[in-house]
Amino acid sequence: MKFTKVIKKFFVKKNNKEYAPFKKLLAEEDKSIEWNIYEAKTVHECVNTMKFVFCTFKRKLVVPGLWLIDKLILKKWYKEPSKESYNTNLNIFSKAIEDSLHEWTWAFLYPINNKNKDHFRKFEESGDGPYITRVIKKIILFVVKNDTAYRELMNIIMHNIARGMIKEYSDKKEVKHLFYSNKNVYDVNYLHMSNLIHEDKKKEFVKEEKWKK
Repeated sequence: MKFTKVIKKFFVKKNNKEYAPFKKLLAEEDKSIEWNIYEAKTVHECVNTMKFVFCTFKRKLVVPGLWLIDKLILKKWYKEPSKESYNTNLNIFSKAIEDSLHEWTWAFLYPINNKNKDHFRKFEESGDGPYITRVIKKIILFVVKNDTAYRELMNIIMHNIARGMIKEYSDKKEVKHLFYSNKNVYDVNYLHMSNLIHEDKKKEFVKEEKWKK
């Protein structure tokens, strides 16, 4: 992605269509809402926070900043961790990110969107979400590989995550996770696994096991 494209994509003011759902909800800004995954008390609180995070913080600050770091620094300096034993936790972390992006694309996004598989194959390779995640992964690995203090912090974090996960899930025969998935991301009261109209596509997808490596 060239710098001019980044500027156009993330800094040029978006058209009104993108902000229409926010404006529609803000018309009910004083309305109180019950439990929601965003933990907001009112529509106003939820929409303002969501609009800032999605449209300003992520699109105009985080993504362009990560793009600059990737192109100006990581492209020259970053190297993947070797397979030596002292890099075991780093490689586990890196593989977990890649596996998660693959499953996120095919087990979560694909079943709830009416787009073909070629679109999602391209998305997994170079889409905004995977790109952002991979650059963050590279930044973390770049630092911990070259700073022994942060390397040991990384090892401590990885072991604490492992201990926490084992403590939470080891006695459960089956672990289930409820996906919060809906194309209408502006519905702050939404709580549902998947739209049933996509169930056939999801069954076909799982049967083919395209998302499993």
